[in-house]
Amino acid sequence: MAEQIPEAWIGQEVTVYYGPGGQLHTGTLDAVSERGVVVRSEQGDKDERVSWYPLTSVNRLMQGRPRRLRS
Repeated sequence: MAEQIPEAWIGQEVTVYYGPGGQLHTGTLDAVSERGVVVRSEQGDKDERVSWYPLTSVNRLMQGRPRRLRS
């Protein structure tokens, strides 16, 4: 059986849209479960941010970065 999305995206860059205001977070997808997703991103040169988003707060999970954030 083929790996399912979003599990197939683990290790790849993703964008999580969350919360009622449509906030977003881009980073590397670390883990996916029936309870939520974990995204890791770097803040500056040394700081690393690891965030867990419960599925109840995730509006959308997209592979890659939105066009407006691409450098």
